[in-house]
Parts: sequence; C-alpha cells; structure tokens
Amino acid sequence: MKKIFSVLLLAGLTLSANAEDFRYMTFRTLSGMTESLPLANGLEITFQNGQLVATAGDGSIFQQAITDMQDMWFDYTATGINQFPTDLVPEGTLISVYATDGRLVKNYHYQSGVEVSLPAGIYVFKAGEQSVKRIIK
Repeated sequence: MKKIFSVLLLAGLTLSANAEDFRYMTFRTLSGMTESLPLANGLEITFQNGQLVATAGDGSIFQQAITDMQDMWFDYTATGINQFPTDLVPEGTLISVYATDGRLVKNYHYQSGVEVSLPAGIYVFKAGEQSVKRIIK
C-alpha cells in the first residue's frame, strides 16, 4: 500500500504543474476534512507506521492514517483559514490557541489592538462557541 501511494504521489507531482506555482498542499480525508500546509519553506512527506506525515518548513504538521486519506493537491489558497472575528468578542474573553495536532499552545484574554505573539504556523483559536483556523506568518 505504501509503495502504491508513493508511486501515485510521485506521478501526481511530476505530471501536475510545478510546485513553485502554488502556495499550499491541501489534504482531504475520507470524512471530508481538509487541511492545507504552506509550501513556501518546503514540505516533507513521510510514511510512519501506516500514517502519512506532512511537515511544512514553518513547523506545521498534518498527520493522518493512509487508509483514511482521500486525496491531496496543490492549491493557490489555503482551505478553512479565517481571521478570528475579534469584533464579536468582548474585551477580556478567554481565547485558547491550539496547534493543528490538538495541543494547547496558549491561553490569553482578548484586548483590542494587542496582537498575540506566536511562532509561524497554523493554529485554531477558540473563544466560547467560536473557533477558527488562522495562519501566523
């Protein structure tokens, strides 16, 4: 299975347009979930214990069981990345920041005009019932 997937991936990469023409590699699982990783600083795709592990040069990671993968493609824009709607969040609201692997990175209380200091990567911001993904460059 690993060899077939590797050959298909290599064929797709060589037959499609050059990667430098695109900004993201987007992955889609059988459940329909999509996630994009930036290509700007490189992207390494490996296979470990039945998992596809994609690591972008900015440190963001996508990991999924190979059997749960539907497809992946180069794209000009990332999927599901939005700015956090801070105009809807009152001052002092607790915002939790998670890495794409689900680990809590930071908690902070929202203050207008104050930017959060995070290393480059893709994060999920959660405030109450609202949650969005955001790329920090």
